Amino acid sequence: MKEHGIIFQGWGVRAILDDRKTHTRRVITPHNSFVDGGPWPKGWKFDWSTAYVDQGPSPAGNPGPYLHADLIGGDTTHRIYSRYYIGQILWVRETWALIWTEYEADWESQTDWDVPHRIEYKADSGAKYPGDWPDDSSDDPDYPKWSPSIHMPRKASRITLEITDVRVERVQEISEENAIAEGMQGDIYGEDMGISPRVDSHSVRINFMDLWDSINLKRGYGWDTNPWVWVISFKRQVA
Repeated sequence: MKEHGIIFQGWGVRAILDDRKTHTRRVITPHNSFVDGGPWPKGWKFDWSTAYVDQGPSPAGNPGPYLHADLIGGDTTHRIYSRYYIGQILWVRETWALIWTEYEADWESQTDWDVPHRIEYKADSGAKYPGDWPDDSSDDPDYPKWSPSIHMPRKASRITLEITDVRVERVQEISEENAIAEGMQGDIYGEDMGISPRVDSHSVRINFMDLWDSINLKRGYGWDTNPWVWVISFKRQVA
């Protein structure tokens, strides 16, 4: 079974490790979907206003939901399937750093991974710099830097997930129960996620709405646009 890397921000990593987060919603895009029996054709744009959910086996034989949608300017209906499926293994990509613990690599014969080292994860400390460097050391040319999650290799990942369910819906369909499964915790969520909580709100669904916009609004997928999303349920594998 082919494993697939998936990116989570620091708050999401902490929620997964605390066993509070068992859902993630991802906007339906060419990156995480395929059309009919193959890749999302380049330049194809769908009229989401015509889309509706159906159920059945994918071309790969995996049962699950898919979308029917028309092309913009066309009248042909196509099936849009998720690249995620039940039983698939996901490994979490997060912000990280490789720290040498004894000596530097001999660049002619060794790599960073050949010398004694440890992996640090920004989600654990929230520190500006890895390697126990103080936050005010940016004037030092040798200060270490965090590596973006997109550059994390499989061997540096510490979290493995197994998909237990995949469905498709509009993001505004999320319920209070599902918002909790996304890791929402009511009024205490804001500081951990780096956004301002609505102190007068006791709705975790509204909290999720604020979080969604903090991540997706600038990408053109804000809450008010109500995009179609893959809803991925998972369980964390514990060694």
